[in-house]
Amino acid sequence: MLLHQTHDKVDKRETRKQRAFFSKVRRGEAAYAVNLRKIAKHVEDLVKAFDPEDAEQIRQLEDALRRYSDLLTPWARVTAKRMLVDASRRDEKVWKEYTEYLGVNLRAEITSAPTGEVMRDLLNDQVYLITSLPLDAAKRVHELASGQIYSGGRANELGGKIAPDIKEEYLRTGETVRSRANLIARTETGRAATTLTQARAVS
Repeated sequence: MLLHQTHDKVDKRETRKQRAFFSKVRRGEAAYAVNLRKIAKHVEDLVKAFDPEDAEQIRQLEDALRRYSDLLTPWARVTAKRMLVDASRRDEKVWKEYTEYLGVNLRAEITSAPTGEVMRDLLNDQVYLITSLPLDAAKRVHELASGQIYSGGRANELGGKIAPDIKEEYLRTGETVRSRANLIARTETGRAATTLTQARAVS
């Protein structure tokens, strides 16, 4: 009976720790998403500044979005590194808490597990994903323009004007980028936490 009570107490402590851990993961996700949505807002402003019925302006918009992607690289590296460092500190703290009962040598070995290479790979992945947001927007604008706005009979039937539903899709580009930014924040903060935990566990 006493053994069951002890196990229950341990389980409750474990559950509290797990809840606290995942609560911190969600906070990290929220902070990352706020930063990535700034890109979506800038993309949205760019898209609205160009006329979708003018082929030359569409080309200029595509160029502007590609240049924006290039300019984002240093910012993307700093922003991604901040998220990964936060995830790494959180993971290291959890490991320390869960290894308090272990010997000093083993605890030190787990704490100093080589995660540098994993961090570099994760950082490169994040920079790629962040800088791909404007590139995906440029691709979307190009496909809408070349595939449906300026080719076929629809534009001609409307006297050179684009179809209302296509224009609506064009204006929703910022919303599409925002949705993808939220998805990246949600999946990548979780993946970072899992990958770092796995790296320490394997070590």
